[in-house]
Amino acid sequence: MKTLFKYIFYLILIAILYIVISAMYNGDMNSSTTVGEVGNQIKTGAEKMVSDTAKVVEKGMNE
Repeated sequence: MKTLFKYIFYLILIAILYIVISAMYNGDMNSSTTVGEVGNQIKTGAEKMVSDTAKVVEKGMNE
């Protein structure tokens, strides 16, 4: 059970890093971005990832 939690933690960590790095690459974040703005961007990015994943799963189930 500890291994499962460890993998879930790593998966969440990788998702957050992906969102932050992609926001930096797209120019949404720079040196003057506040912590609150970063939090909002992570929240928005996570919601988008979950929504996209749900769409793919739903599409796969309908085929």
